[in-house]
Amino acid sequence: MDSETTVPGGVRLPSLSDMRKITGANNATAKPAEKMMTPFTSAQPVLVRPPNVFQKQMQNSGFDEDEKTNTDMILGNVTAPKLDEDEEDEITVTTVLHDGMLPAKEVISTDTWKAVNAPMQSKPGRRTAVLLQNVIDQFACGYNQRYQMDAAGKSKAHIFVWDVTRAMNCEVPHFAGGRETTLGQMVDWLRFESHTRGWRKANATQAAEAAEHGFPALAVPQDGKLRMLAVVRPGGLQPDGHPRVATAIEDVGNEMAAGDALQTKLITYYVHE
Repeated sequence: MDSETTVPGGVRLPSLSDMRKITGANNATAKPAEKMMTPFTSAQPVLVRPPNVFQKQMQNSGFDEDEKTNTDMILGNVTAPKLDEDEEDEITVTTVLHDGMLPAKEVISTDTWKAVNAPMQSKPGRRTAVLLQNVIDQFACGYNQRYQMDAAGKSKAHIFVWDVTRAMNCEVPHFAGGRETTLGQMVDWLRFESHTRGWRKANATQAAEAAEHGFPALAVPQDGKLRMLAVVRPGGLQPDGHPRVATAIEDVGNEMAAGDALQTKLITYYVHE
């Protein structure tokens, strides 16, 4: 029924038809609700590129700030392969992957001023003798062209030590003041500065024990005039009273008597724990 209604007091109410007309007119002229857009502001979070593996390692290396900057420019973005925790645990405990004769393809560059991406890495809290063996053997220092003597017949044992200690996350620096160090300079760094970077002097027994637990240990001649370096291998003390070592000597360098590698039986050791 579509009729007007009068309430007491003589007030006339609109009919249902009138109400429909009014409502329809309002709907026809009403604008649709605008969708509110949230403006992008500087207060909102932004994506930040995380530092690469090499930059993190440089922060814990033997470089000062100027050397870090200089070397970062030279080497560029050097990253190390990353393993899942399960894979890392398995390799740390049980797996032997390298025989010391065939170097990993990632570590054969003859550009010795460039860091290499060693596939096997060891870090504090995950040290074992098996992992240390793999770290050393992946470089195959007796067969790797990277460590062959230069044209003047000079040893590249310091390049080998640099590579191994980088892979062990306790880098012995290969740059000082923006320049590559020589073998002699690296030996001097071990003797006079390494204690500031977590290295400590040790005897043969202590070095052998450290290697048996997967910790890095280095050997140098006691005589300051002799310039040579070697990395201590796991395996304990040998009959000569010294552990076996690895160094940059063609064919035989991956595993040999410390006295033969350093050309002396008077040896000083340095361990990093």
